[in-house]
Amino acid sequence: MSNLLLGQTTPHPEQYSPEILYPIARNTKRPPFGFDVWTAYEISWLTPTGIPQTAMLQLIIPSNSPHIIESKSLKLYFNSFNMTVIQSEQDFVETVKKDVSKALNTECEIRLYLPKEWKNLAPTEVQGVCIDLENLNNQPLSCDDSYVTETLYSRAFRSRCPVTNQPDWATIVIQYTGKKLNRSHLLSHLVSYRNHPGFHEDCIETIFWALLERCQPESLSISGFFTRRGGIDINPQRATYPTTPDTYRDFRQ
Repeated sequence: MSNLLLGQTTPHPEQYSPEILYPIARNTKRPPFGFDVWTAYEISWLTPTGIPQTAMLQLIIPSNSPHIIESKSLKLYFNSFNMTVIQSEQDFVETVKKDVSKALNTECEIRLYLPKEWKNLAPTEVQGVCIDLENLNNQPLSCDDSYVTETLYSRAFRSRCPVTNQPDWATIVIQYTGKKLNRSHLLSHLVSYRNHPGFHEDCIETIFWALLERCQPESLSISGFFTRRGGIDINPQRATYPTTPDTYRDFRQ
């Protein structure tokens, strides 16, 4: 962790630099299923005739990968393409997939979106019940005996980057089947992260395990849709069952 680029003044590479990607080992205790969906909004390279190309990109990483990528190193890696000639869009996608998969030590998926496709990426409203008007009650997570299937969400979540101490904001979406969660206790639990130092992935996994162990739902899925920093947002998704990556975008993203 002492070699992290995050929080340090670093030179910006002017040409393609795959060696700058910095992997970080994941926690050993991980939920059984899930993905990390990274959305990069500042993607650009040069055509063989020198014309800049602009795009958005989604990087989809299985949560069982042994590593994640340090976010600043990924930003610098993407920036290294800005003055680099790439033969085609497909060459760009294949290059990124090869480099990131190598750093992760697992296969990742790359989705490239050109400007003509951006209209299909418009933010949408979360479908579910917002718990942000519940009263805070500093009691442990709890549930009652009624059995439900529901989606709850909160836009009140904030944590802190463990390296820079900068605030990280997110919309948290919880889908579950089981005994009904006490919404006041749930909101209090999420608000308790307000000064918690943790990477996005670790925060979502900690919340996942707390709900699973205390309330024992039949099924559980938790997603964190974090606002972007450095032109990239990170969206960890964890579940008790096989799922597909959710590419939903929150209005704040």
